Amino acid sequence: MTNKISKSEPTFKDNHFRHIGKWVFLIIGISLSVCILAYAGLALASTQYSLPGLMFNGRNVGLKSVSGISKIVESEKNNLKAQRLTFQFENQTTQKSLQELGVSIDVPQSTRRVFDFGKTEKIFPTIAYIIDLTKNNARVKPYIVKSADFENQVRQIFQQKQDAQNATLTLINGQLNITQEKLGYKIDTNDLKKSIEDRLASRNFSKVITANKISVKSNVNSSDIAAYQGDIQTVVSTKLTLQAPNKKIYPKDSDLLGFIDLERTILNQTVTYSDSAIDNYLRSIEKQIDVAGVKKKISSLDNSILDAGKEGKKLDVTKSRENIKTALSSKSIAATLVVTTAPIQEEVISPGFNPGKYPGKFIEVNLSQQMLYTFDGANLVNSFKVSTGKWSMPTPQGEYSINNKNERAFSQTYGLYMPYWMAFIGSEYGIHELPEWPDGTKEGESHLGTPVSHGCIRLGRGSAQEVYNWTEVGTPVYIHK
Repeated sequence: MTNKISKSEPTFKDNHFRHIGKWVFLIIGISLSVCILAYAGLALASTQYSLPGLMFNGRNVGLKSVSGISKIVESEKNNLKAQRLTFQFENQTTQKSLQELGVSIDVPQSTRRVFDFGKTEKIFPTIAYIIDLTKNNARVKPYIVKSADFENQVRQIFQQKQDAQNATLTLINGQLNITQEKLGYKIDTNDLKKSIEDRLASRNFSKVITANKISVKSNVNSSDIAAYQGDIQTVVSTKLTLQAPNKKIYPKDSDLLGFIDLERTILNQTVTYSDSAIDNYLRSIEKQIDVAGVKKKISSLDNSILDAGKEGKKLDVTKSRENIKTALSSKSIAATLVVTTAPIQEEVISPGFNPGKYPGKFIEVNLSQQMLYTFDGANLVNSFKVSTGKWSMPTPQGEYSINNKNERAFSQTYGLYMPYWMAFIGSEYGIHELPEWPDGTKEGESHLGTPVSHGCIRLGRGSAQEVYNWTEVGTPVYIHK
């Protein structure tokens, strides 16, 4: 009798596949568990360390603490200071080091960039990081910081910059004409900074970095100016008179045009004036209005007033500017220039002599002032204008004394009489009246106050006799500048 297998009972083949399926599910479950545990462990570790496999400028910075990363970044910053890169702008190529260019690696920012790289919410690794890691491409770019002079350095290196030109108004025969604006350009320094970061990250220092330029628009366009051209023409056509005390000044049409601030006119939607431009104009005419004062001179010896001084006159630029703006805004043809009194300034000066330098009588000569003073102790007896030695035959400086007197001495050297002679160095140098020739001709008083003598100290008529009669042999003589 034939045995029949029941359809409800499993066959050997079914049991075999069921057995294999259990193992597959088990392996998958274990793998997933391992992956989950590994991912969780990696996420936990990333709170204290950078992710594994990261490279910074060719240096391994994976699984490093913040302090560890910072040390590597600092080391790379110092190593790359002198690193030269090749830059190209249009047809110009040049090589410059990072230091010359005015850029450097920012250590704190670069450290933070490494630590945060590949993390979601700064903890969980991102899919992009995992893909980069499998491609061996988990490179972190350094954070480049620009110096304050970076823009100027770039301009000097490439010598390429064109400022945008604003539309302007020009005067031709009293009529305003609009000059069209022009675009400018400059190097895109932000793009250049990113390119430098890319080169440092890849360590491909030989690859040329292309500098790109960006357009720079003007601040004032012709269409903006056109809306106010008529109002500005009215201002320029004003025959404005500036009234100062006892003087009138007439600004030119070009001066009035220069008073207008075009940018602020467009911004404010009404004709607006430039304070600095008006102030500059007023300062240019100050000399026509200002009157210089004279300082009050006070003696440093006894605070006595040597010169009372005199008040000056000064243009008040601020008040005058406001008057001009008011006149132009109200379409007036006259504006008052405000002139104020300049207070007398004081100056403490030395009178040029030294009372009390010697006890009793003495003579003091100030070569700079061309003055002779007679003193009795601290009391000034008198002062006289003199003429001392010319530059080629100067009067000796120092402390001397009168060693002899002669009412009418004669100079064999020059063939001249020297009335009221008082010698203070042998018989070579002395104090005397203006010399006279044997025929009675006398040197003029006009020479007093000017050093023209042969080294002696010349006094005028009357003055020499007064000093001669007052002076005794042995009287000290102090000569100085």
